[in-house]
Amino acid sequence: MPPALPDYYAVLQVSPTAEAAVIEAAYRQLARLYHPDVNRAPDAKERMQALNAAYEVLGDPQRRAEYDAERAARLKAGARLVDVERDGEWITFRLGPSYDPFGTLTALQASIPPDGRRWDALGQRWRVHADYADALARLFANYGASGMALAANDAAPSEPRSALPQFTALGVCLIALALLVYVANTPTGIQWRSRIAGSVVSLAARIDPAVSGDLTVAFLAALAVLTLGAVAWLAHKPSPRR
Repeated sequence: MPPALPDYYAVLQVSPTAEAAVIEAAYRQLARLYHPDVNRAPDAKERMQALNAAYEVLGDPQRRAEYDAERAARLKAGARLVDVERDGEWITFRLGPSYDPFGTLTALQASIPPDGRRWDALGQRWRVHADYADALARLFANYGASGMALAANDAAPSEPRSALPQFTALGVCLIALALLVYVANTPTGIQWRSRIAGSVVSLAARIDPAVSGDLTVAFLAALAVLTLGAVAWLAHKPSPRR
């Protein structure tokens, strides 16, 4: 079994994705704090040696790349996903035992942006969007084994959609249409309808003298078209991502 790999990022208290300038600044700040000449703590010398060792690796681009590759390989070999399931556009799972749980969690968060992952506190499960299935395959050795992997372009299982919202919307639209027809035929409605129709016809006659007649039919036809359009939109509206 290979010896444990030091977590140089934890030693310098920086993220694995930190830029070179951030790593250098962190090293200088911690060195001023723990240098044996200014820090009289018994472990100051050991901490300063650890800081120097970490900076020697992370401060050199080539050595850092080699270290990152070894770290990623060990994290992948030692990390497992359990209880993997597909839930629509999301892949849900639990993180299995790992020799470096913090490193595994950090790598997961660094590889997948916040809008592509969610933590289900109630179910104690991670939810990762299927678009990032490749990232899971890079991070976890057992992802993809025994048919576990679910590629991002796989067809998600169809979820039964209830017709109740559509029927409810249709019922509301029909009730509203009936109320409008009723109001339009009351004495007050007829009076207002005549005024509106007269104004519209008068305006249209200025453009085309042949325009005339009662606009009630046209009004109801337009309302019916809008109603059917709203119902059709509700019936085919795509489901939002959960």
